[in-house]
Amino acid sequence: MPALLKPHLGVFLRPQMRALCDSAQVWSVSRSAADKARLRHEAATLAKGWNQSDARPVVLATKDLVGRMP
Repeated sequence: MPALLKPHLGVFLRPQMRALCDSAQVWSVSRSAADKARLRHEAATLAKGWNQSDARPVVLATKDLVGRMP
């Protein structure tokens, strides 16, 4: 499926988001400022890997983020 979407969307699946998912799970339990900062850091790190000149919308697809993001 991602191959069909590639011309239209930037698609990121679970293997590319392990650190983000892990930090989201930790923060969703603790709700601490330090864990939220780590979550934000992991999200920013993931975004740095994106081609900033690519105007396609980005889809982050993983069930591990459902109900966990601030």
